[in-house]
Amino acid sequence: AAFERATDGRYEPIYRVAQRLELPAATAALAYDIRRQAEETANRVQADKSFAAEERWARLRAIGAETRQSLSATLGPKGLAAYEKIDGGWMQQFMSVK
Repeated sequence: AAFERATDGRYEPIYRVAQRLELPAATAALAYDIRRQAEETANRVQADKSFAAEERWARLRAIGAETRQSLSATLGPKGLAAYEKIDGGWMQQFMSVK
């Protein structure tokens, strides 16, 4: 798991934020797992054509809200704000679903 994180460009911004806020390395790993799981779940929802468009949008928005809440609980509100500034663009996919 550590090797996978080290070679995944999505981990580095999370790690930088955790370091800057003097959070444990395990916190950065947990935040990375939250992101990875959110993206995997969102991809499954987007690929599942059995959902009506409205239901798909609602599910993606719920994933986005849950992800932000989990990241805030993990990194703290300051950490989430810092992370969103340097690499939060991926979370916009949950809020701009049409």
